Amino acid sequence: MKDNRQHPSDEEIIARLFRREQAGLEQAAQKYGTYCMSIAKRITGVPEDAEECVNDTWLRVWNSIPPQRPASLRLYVASIVRNLSLDVWRKSHTQGRRGETVSLCAELEDCIPMTDGQADELPDLLDTFLGGLDREERTVFLLRYWYAVPTGTLAKQYGIGENAMAARLYRTRSKLRAFLESRGYTV
Repeated sequence: MKDNRQHPSDEEIIARLFRREQAGLEQAAQKYGTYCMSIAKRITGVPEDAEECVNDTWLRVWNSIPPQRPASLRLYVASIVRNLSLDVWRKSHTQGRRGETVSLCAELEDCIPMTDGQADELPDLLDTFLGGLDREERTVFLLRYWYAVPTGTLAKQYGIGENAMAARLYRTRSKLRAFLESRGYTV
């Protein structure tokens, strides 16, 4: 049964966290727990690992607020759970376990430079690139490559075939590669 209670605003939750009230953390977990779990499951591919990442997310939130005061609590917790999940995935990947992230890396390796010397400016360039896309194309790209939503799920969501979605993502990755190459980045 769905919980129809009104959640407190992000500002109220953050204020409670700044006052070191346990209730703030509980409210954040209640408000964004399902959201974080869906991100972690898509990246790790293992429910137990996903649950551990979500639990670690709340510990990180507690330890980082204060001093951090995120503008968007939703994006803040998403970023934490995503990074924790990627760390778990990397660890499990070296042990032979694989999740959705394997295909994500394979898809992006032909358009994103992987050399250390180019990494510093890449986030700003990606922001510029994404800002130049139309809203739907940007949303699809972020759902696939930030939130690790499977191509088949995106295809159903947008009412097209999986092959058509794969082709759409390929075209966007090709645009990204051309964009980065025009800025002097080589893959």
